[in-house]
Amino acid sequence: DISLDMAYFSIKKQMLSNPKIEIKSSFKNKFLAVLSWILLASMWIYLIQLYPQLPERIPIHYNSIGHPDSYGSRNNIFILVGIASILQIIFGLMIKHPDQLTYIKKITVVNAASQYRNTINLCEYLRIACIVLFFCIEYQGIQNAINDENLLGHYFVPFVAILFLIPNIYFVYKAAKLD
Repeated sequence: DISLDMAYFSIKKQMLSNPKIEIKSSFKNKFLAVLSWILLASMWIYLIQLYPQLPERIPIHYNSIGHPDSYGSRNNIFILVGIASILQIIFGLMIKHPDQLTYIKKITVVNAASQYRNTINLCEYLRIACIVLFFCIEYQGIQNAINDENLLGHYFVPFVAILFLIPNIYFVYKAAKLD
């Protein structure tokens, strides 16, 4: 209990001591932000449009090779898009306030801009990756429910690893190298 309290206060102290500087959005960051909102809106429209066509029971979970192993109400189709919407807002807040985050290196006035920019780029990437992943899962669920098609297959786990693991390793490595 005491060690958790100490860890919390250590992290809080680091976050409060990070320099507060303004990072202007690059064209790439603005483009990715707009793209993420378009993808999220497309996901909502797609689900709302196809909802009436769905049977009452739909696949809600898949095993490691992409076959459904659990079924539930068609209302469950909105869970992932709801989570994606919440993540969109959380990532947006992280992008807006990178000085409030915890870093693997001490943030100084000298390295703050480069560390914040790297973190903003990671957050932009992750929010699009989450939406793409959730959209793929939703699409698979709908296709499986309507047409009994299995589209995820054996490629799904490597797809997720490539989508999340490799870019995270890249951005963390880059953060460790930035001065």
